[in-house]
Amino acid sequence: MSQFFDLVKYYYYGSAQATTTEKAGTTTDAGNAAIKVVYTSAIAEWKNPGSGVVGYLQKGTTQTVVGKIQVNGAWWYKLSSGNWVPGEYVYVTGASRIPTIDNNVVNQNTKVKIKYISGYSIAVWSNPAIGTTGQYLKDGTEVQTIGYTTANGKKWYKLANNTWIPAEYTEVVSSSTVVTNITNESNTVAINYPHYSIAVWSEPGRNSTGKYLSDGTKVQTVGYTTVNGKKWYKLADNTWIPAEYTKVVSSSTVVTNITNESNTVAINYPHYSIAVWGEPGKNSTGKYLSDGTKVQTVGYTTVNGKKWYKLADNTWIPAEYTKAVSSTDTTSGNNTVTVNYPGYSIVVWSEPGRNSTGKYISDGTSVKYYATANYNGQTWYKIGENQWVPGQYVKVNASNNSGSVTVKYISGYGIAIWSNPGRNSTGKYLENGTTVKYFETQNYNGQTWYKIGENQWVPAQYVSVN
Repeated sequence: MSQFFDLVKYYYYGSAQATTTEKAGTTTDAGNAAIKVVYTSAIAEWKNPGSGVVGYLQKGTTQTVVGKIQVNGAWWYKLSSGNWVPGEYVYVTGASRIPTIDNNVVNQNTKVKIKYISGYSIAVWSNPAIGTTGQYLKDGTEVQTIGYTTANGKKWYKLANNTWIPAEYTEVVSSSTVVTNITNESNTVAINYPHYSIAVWSEPGRNSTGKYLSDGTKVQTVGYTTVNGKKWYKLADNTWIPAEYTKVVSSSTVVTNITNESNTVAINYPHYSIAVWGEPGKNSTGKYLSDGTKVQTVGYTTVNGKKWYKLADNTWIPAEYTKAVSSTDTTSGNNTVTVNYPGYSIVVWSEPGRNSTGKYISDGTSVKYYATANYNGQTWYKIGENQWVPGQYVKVNASNNSGSVTVKYISGYGIAIWSNPGRNSTGKYLENGTTVKYFETQNYNGQTWYKIGENQWVPAQYVSVN
């Protein structure tokens, strides 16, 4: 009956009203489990704590909270939408009823039986420990679960419709862990089982789906694995077929030998456009880049002796139709650099890397800069009209190490987010025009980088400071 009293307490206390002062970073046990944005401006809404900005919540916005987790000593709150907000920018109500959750759901297929009081049912929840759905499962009912997590120290099972039940009121009937050793490879195969059909399985060799594929049918596979010495193909809907009853029609392996390196290149194909490819030399996306267009690349690889550049959206262009370029990005005039060339002065140039002005700036001098440019892989800082200094001899001052930046790139494209300045693309990107907060700046190889989240950096050359 403890679950019944849990529900009574939830609804009773949930009707209380907050009485404490609404300040960012504070909580109260009164009221429903929710957050209210009380920061001085809009705050970012994140896909995961500290990574993947998906939108913004305006000041005064309230949202239902379904859980919380502590990351690097800071609390993050999970909204009913599945997105996250940092606790330091919000006022939290119903704090004592917000479950602390393990953000890592273990993917495991487990059939369980409800084990409660005979004749009674348990509630089905929309999230672990908070938010009942109004649905119930009777004692003795068998259900298939697809994963589990921990909330407030208790185990919860996830059902196929993304609802949850407490493990303490169940017993395991059967269990099988989701296949993880999968090689991602795109193939087209044809069923090769003359006069017959083959079964489609939910796991390699286990749990037939009741579906069949007839001899000669062509299907797209997205990966493969080996179980008990036999190869199985994974289909796009996460079902499986045995490779022994198929033959390969076409194949394309996911590119893995990629060198992560940030560059700006310009399309160099006079009077024409070049195709953008899903893979190096295969699967045209239907997009094109016209001659002279500047794009950011996040890495490169070599296929059949030819170099290919990887773009931020995981598409590819051939290096043979590009050339390296410099690019300028206007910033505010509130940023400064200090000459770092002990015992000497540095030259001021009229253009990045070209045409000395005959002027010099001595070591230790701090000056404002108004724009940056990338020339031959090095960042240059514009300190006045037709006056530039090289990044390798200056350091960016930290007096303006927080604020916001807006992506200034190509319409319809995005820039890569890096786990370290200039190294290791995260595979995520920000679309052109997106505005995000930054919390730190760093100079790497003469170029300024902005930190927009934990292990998330973007280069100054593709953003403007607001």
